[in-house]
Amino acid sequence: MRVLSQTEANDLLRPLGLEIGSWNGLNELGSEKCPYRVYLAPPGALELYVLAGHLLDWLAPKDWVLFQVDNSTVPVGDDEHRVFERLVFNAEQRWDIGTQRSFLFGDVAVDDPKAVREQLILLIFFALMFQWHVYLTCENAVPGQRLGLQDGAIYFIGDDRLIDRAEALIEKLTENPLRLSQPG
Repeated sequence: MRVLSQTEANDLLRPLGLEIGSWNGLNELGSEKCPYRVYLAPPGALELYVLAGHLLDWLAPKDWVLFQVDNSTVPVGDDEHRVFERLVFNAEQRWDIGTQRSFLFGDVAVDDPKAVREQLILLIFFALMFQWHVYLTCENAVPGQRLGLQDGAIYFIGDDRLIDRAEALIEKLTENPLRLSQPG
């Protein structure tokens, strides 16, 4: 994992038709907006944890993942802040929320993909649990594709094919919120 400046993040995002907006969210570059669907996350911790893995699967990253924390996110207490530091920095570094909003995962050849996946699932779970405002996208995303997590709601943003996949995922999760894997 590495922390990116806004300029570094925008350099990665530009080919995806995205940029860091004025509130530190992920916004489309042009005026044309991608379709999206909103799903309200279940309140239970176990359901949220299972959901976090499915959300990462919907994004389907192959290489790097950008985890973007927007300005609406303000950890409530020191514990919340320290847990985020442990999840992101393995408690080896302090988080400066004022300057560190863009986090890049899986861009180093030495990163274990399984460990990165586990770390991202825990971060998604954490963001949903504490109702943070974060966005995720990845290197192989289609233009505009991203996940938005805001106040316990999940925004699936992408083309029509991705929205169809999101709707199928939501339907399956509504039927069985504890299903760990989706049938192909």
